[in-house]
Amino acid sequence: MNSFKINSNTYAMDALRQLNTVNSKVAMHQARLSTGKRINNAQDDAAAYAVIQKSYNTIKSNQVIKDGVRNGKNLLTMIEASMTTQMELWQRIKELDLQKSSGALTDDQKAMIDERINSLIAELDDIANSTKWNGESLLNGTKSSIDIMVGEGEMMTIALPNTTSSGLGILTNSNTRSLSFDGVDDYASISDSNDLEGMNELTVQLSVKFNSFGFQTNSKGSRLIEKFQSADANAVGSYAFYTHHDSDMLTFLVQTENGQKGANVSLTNNINTGQWNHLLGKYNGSTVEMYINGELKAQNNHTGTILSNNYPLEIGNKNASNTQFFDGLIDEVSIINKSLSSSEITSLYNSGNPKSPLSLDTVSSNVIAHYNMEGGDSTLVDQSSNSHNGTINGATRSSDIPGNINNTSISNTTTESLLSHLQTIGSKIQRLESKEEVLMDQTTAQEAVRSSIEDADFAEEQMELIKAQIMQQTATAALSQANTAPQIILSLFEA
Repeated sequence: MNSFKINSNTYAMDALRQLNTVNSKVAMHQARLSTGKRINNAQDDAAAYAVIQKSYNTIKSNQVIKDGVRNGKNLLTMIEASMTTQMELWQRIKELDLQKSSGALTDDQKAMIDERINSLIAELDDIANSTKWNGESLLNGTKSSIDIMVGEGEMMTIALPNTTSSGLGILTNSNTRSLSFDGVDDYASISDSNDLEGMNELTVQLSVKFNSFGFQTNSKGSRLIEKFQSADANAVGSYAFYTHHDSDMLTFLVQTENGQKGANVSLTNNINTGQWNHLLGKYNGSTVEMYINGELKAQNNHTGTILSNNYPLEIGNKNASNTQFFDGLIDEVSIINKSLSSSEITSLYNSGNPKSPLSLDTVSSNVIAHYNMEGGDSTLVDQSSNSHNGTINGATRSSDIPGNINNTSISNTTTESLLSHLQTIGSKIQRLESKEEVLMDQTTAQEAVRSSIEDADFAEEQMELIKAQIMQQTATAALSQANTAPQIILSLFEA
């Protein structure tokens, strides 16, 4: 280049270009030092920037999922705590029930224990109803499951148990009284009515607790409920539930114009004293059947229309000869002019918690009479709309009701059910803990990848900045010198 041309200062232009380059390097290293990042935008490194953004997306997604997993753990931990408390309550209920079975206790003492048992059951139900998440109950059966996100597009479904007393199969009853019979003069009587007899189909249900079977010499057994003159071979009437005095037999008997036929089962093989049992007899026009605690136990072929008679419907025994009486308790007596289906019978039995047939839509309109033994006087009140009220003679009202925890199989089932639910919840918590650890490991790996690409090395950046600043100073000096170089032309004009 000719230094004696001043119209274009290429030396200065080149120095300026170098200075701009150095200034860009200074700015870049200062930006990296101020942000801590080697790559601050796509123009720094387009390929690396894309990798970084993918890592960021994965890290953020994992954080959201991890938060969800932790919330799920908290939810299940809350459920576990509630169920652990329920297990403790249930153990106490069983202890009290065993205590109540002692023959050394008076009826008043047993009633006090029953009251305590009922309060513990109520507390168990309160726990099930009050265990909520975001306003939704988790343990009372209203919500069957809940989904917890454990990965992108991956959900863990948690089945929610019903740990209310009914959900666990604990015997409970909304009523508070039964009728207690312990002598020959104890019975309840309902005056004869045409709609209590003369039916083509019939179902009789009652809950019974035998204190003893009372087999006696020359006895005629125990009559639980009957519309008969008597319950022997020469009886005339409509239907009856009774035990035999000289044989181990429980019978549901129906009499039609074609004679008497009964469904018979062994009393001692099917009924335990000191425990409530749900008895149901039905006649469908072709067979007589007996169910005990919801299971079909016996049947016998029979036809015809159930006879009409002018005998009262009696619960318990009325026998002036003092040769027979029922020793025990009776509750939830129903007369229904319909042969119930298996599902309806199961609903009535309800795993040991007998329901009123008035509460079943498919049955309620066929209920002729229903007695839950509530009240405080000698009147036996018909809960149906038919007003077949009766009179209680001798029998007394007791606080011992179907629903007390006195069935070993149900107790064991309830315990196993609670333990099974706790085991399931515990295993789900362990799975969520494993998911959380995996998510943390994945996040750490993604963070390491992102850091290796994006994060600035401060020592290297500081070194490069100092070097660039020195070059910036030299470039500035070079530009200054290049700008003054054309001034040599002025020497040509000196005189």
